[in-house]
Amino acid sequence: MPLWIARHPRVVLPEAICYGASEVPTDPAHVQQCAQALAQWLPPGCRITTSERERTRALAQALAELRPDLPAARSDARLNEMDFGHWEMMPWHRIPQSAVDAWVADYPTHRFGGRESAQEVLDRVAALVADYLAERRAEHRARREAQSAPAPQLWITHAGVCKALAFLQSHPGGRLHSAAQWPRHSIDYGQCLPASEWGL
Repeated sequence: MPLWIARHPRVVLPEAICYGASEVPTDPAHVQQCAQALAQWLPPGCRITTSERERTRALAQALAELRPDLPAARSDARLNEMDFGHWEMMPWHRIPQSAVDAWVADYPTHRFGGRESAQEVLDRVAALVADYLAERRAEHRARREAQSAPAPQLWITHAGVCKALAFLQSHPGGRLHSAAQWPRHSIDYGQCLPASEWGL
């Protein structure tokens, strides 16, 4: 069951803003560019799953217009970006340093903005991966009996989820102990990589 993971297209914001659960506009030209690139090589029958945010669904919609042969995209909340609660849509320079320091000091369990912690993001991403692996095992058995290839998949998600996947690859137990363990880098806007990059 081949799986690819893509980050949503570039967003358009006037300055560095804290956003995760909020809806923010995407660059229409970049949405089309990403969709065209994916449309050229995604295999027939590829199942597309997005987060609940419009910036991921916009790419799926643009792709559907170019590839009407693909199944309709579905959404999964486990692919959502971290929810930053009351800090959502706040310019980073206006968030008190004391709030950031409290987050870093207790990074695994502190709910920055009061809604979601890094460990909670990891837990939901780990649950999604576990379901995917179980589905892959079941589908391999069924396809082997039917002598057909497993259905490919594409997940369209966010930087935080990609970082969570990277953490889970190097920490199979999925337990985060400090901010220093959290991956610093993610894939670029619109970039799509095979799930093997995350050990899946």
